[in-house]
Amino acid sequence: MGGTYCLPMNTLHFLQEHTLFVKLSKCSFIQPNNDYLGHVISVMVVEVDLSKVKDMKKWPIPCCIRDVRGFLGLSGYYRRFVCNYGKIAQALIELLKKESIFQLYAEAQQSFDRVKQALNVAPLLALPF
Repeated sequence: MGGTYCLPMNTLHFLQEHTLFVKLSKCSFIQPNNDYLGHVISVMVVEVDLSKVKDMKKWPIPCCIRDVRGFLGLSGYYRRFVCNYGKIAQALIELLKKESIFQLYAEAQQSFDRVKQALNVAPLLALPF
């Protein structure tokens, strides 16, 4: 199975063999890349959706715990693209602890900026051969 790709014709045969139906308007075959769940997927590479990165670049400085959770939720979805994401976001994660009083101190502000910057230059993930 490693290295083989399911061609559209094979897919169509599979669907026909198992009496499955698809809606043609919702299908796309032989596309150079596809947007799927916030990722852009091509033949051998997976990358972040640039529209989501733009949203994160515009994200305002969090003023409450809810804002921090929202930012960490969106940025955490792309953590596999950022080397040492947990270390970079640690100061923001500390703000979510029950015993901490929300106060965006300098370390958390730096963490916020570093996460935004890291996602702005997120690498591509290549599929193994």
